[in-house]
Amino acid sequence: MYGEPIAQNNVGTPFSRDVRVLATVVADDDDLPSEAILKEARLAIDEDGADVIVLGNTGMSTVAEVLRERLEVPVVDPAVAGLTLATSLVHMGLTHSRHCYLPPLEKISEASSH
Repeated sequence: MYGEPIAQNNVGTPFSRDVRVLATVVADDDDLPSEAILKEARLAIDEDGADVIVLGNTGMSTVAEVLRERLEVPVVDPAVAGLTLATSLVHMGLTHSRHCYLPPLEKISEASSH
């Protein structure tokens, strides 16, 4: 469990629970990953009190629908969540933070030559 390191580094929020890690090799034609992910999700619900499952990477997107069918809590597909967030930012007219992220190098070069 990564709950303690998450709390110590202020990564989580008061609403965060532990992070469960699945150590398995994912093969395209293998049902093991979906069953292993389902098992960890079930433990997160039953033991950790999770009321939503957020899959950790887009490689898990293929099992999101299976998990939604078999679990009683929402399952967040990271690919859909990321795309939805990006679309929302575009619709709101927002871009990256100019405070945190520098402009591309060619823009820096152009600005310094003037």
